[in-house]
Amino acid sequence: MSILGTRVLRTEDPDLLTVGGDYVDDLIPEGALQATFVRSTMAHAVIT
Repeated sequence: MSILGTRVLRTEDPDLLTVGGDYVDDLIPEGALQATFVRSTMAHAVIT
């Protein structure tokens, strides 16, 4: 049995479109750390 050429209904769309679903970016694993990268707009400048 093949699904090629057959319409496949996606079941997750209504939740995601009505603010009921969870996006990967919204999930915070326990013990997760955060990092920030600071870049200078000037070459060889000192970041203080």
